Amino acid sequence: MFPNLEHIVKAALALSHGNADVERGFSCSGRILTPERANMCQRTLDAHLTVKSALKNMYENKIHLVPLTPELMKLARTAYIRYKTYCEEQKQKEEIKKLEKKRNEELDREKKELKRKYEETKTIIEEGETTLKKIREEEKTKRETIDRLIKNANAMLKGGIKEKDMVSVNMAKSLLETVVKERKEEEQQIQEEEKIQKIVDKKKKTLITNFFKKT
Repeated sequence: MFPNLEHIVKAALALSHGNADVERGFSCSGRILTPERANMCQRTLDAHLTVKSALKNMYENKIHLVPLTPELMKLARTAYIRYKTYCEEQKQKEEIKKLEKKRNEELDREKKELKRKYEETKTIIEEGETTLKKIREEEKTKRETIDRLIKNANAMLKGGIKEKDMVSVNMAKSLLETVVKERKEEEQQIQEEEKIQKIVDKKKKTLITNFFKKT
C-alpha cells in the first residue's frame, strides 16, 4: 500500500539529531592539539583520538583496566620501532633539505660571481677596444704627418744641395730629426697597442670560457 514509506523512513533516520558528537570531537582534538604540540601531524592526532575513544568505550576511561597481554606489549614495541624509524626518516629529510638549500645558495653565489666577472671582463674589453681605436687613429694621423715631413725634408734637402743653400739643408736636417722623434713615438704607441691587444684577446678568451662554463 505504501511503496515509498521505506524511503521516507530511511531518509528521516539519516537526518542528524544534532552536532553534539562533532563538537565533542573538536573539543577533544583541541585538548590534545595544544599550542605546545602545534607541530603534531594528522597521523599522531588520529592515534591519540583512537586510543582515547577505545579507553572510553571499552574501559570506562580507566587505564588500569587495560590488560597487559603479550600481544599488547608486542604492538607497543612495534609502535615504538615504527615511531623511531619515522623520526629518523624525518631527520634525514630535514638534512636533505638543508643540504639542498646550502647547495642552492652556493649555486646562487657562483652565478652572481660569474655574472660580476662577466660584466667586469666585458667592461675591460670595451674600454680596451675604445683605446685601441683611438691609438690607431692617432697612428694613422701621425703616419700621414711623418710621410709629409719626409717628403718635404727630401724636397728641401734636394733643393738645398742643388742650390747650395745651407739654410734649406739645415731645415731639412731639422725636419728629419723631427721625423726620427715621431718614429720613436710611433714605435712606443705600437708597443702600447700590442700590449692592450693582448689584454683584450685574453679577456675575450676568458669571457668565452666563462660563457661555456655557465651554459
